[in-house]
Amino acid sequence: MAVKVLVIDDEPDLELLVRQRFRKKVRDGVYDFVFARNGAEALERLREIRPSVILLDLMMPVMDGQKFREVQLARPEIASIPTLLLTADARATEAARRMSVAGLLAKPIALSHLLDVVRSYCPRA
Repeated sequence: MAVKVLVIDDEPDLELLVRQRFRKKVRDGVYDFVFARNGAEALERLREIRPSVILLDLMMPVMDGQKFREVQLARPEIASIPTLLLTADARATEAARRMSVAGLLAKPIALSHLLDVVRSYCPRA
């Protein structure tokens, strides 16, 4: 069974890069990357899937990362999913602390580092 990773980010380039870089691992059933363009879309996805880890952008339209995290923490069924802030925002360290996320990944991020971080939350992968 593939490890599910929910990526909440409004940058189509990130989705394209992740899909290209991890194509073999996805094809081999190691990972299943699910993408959402904003927090509201992500909440819809979470009705269907239970990811092992969430990668969350801070600045997005419709519902930003902070609001998504507030809703996530208020819902017991999804509150415990490890969530990592993935952002280029200069105030990311303070935002990560305030949002009680499991970690912080600064953009731009090397995809090899991204995979290492995802692996650390998904040991069976």
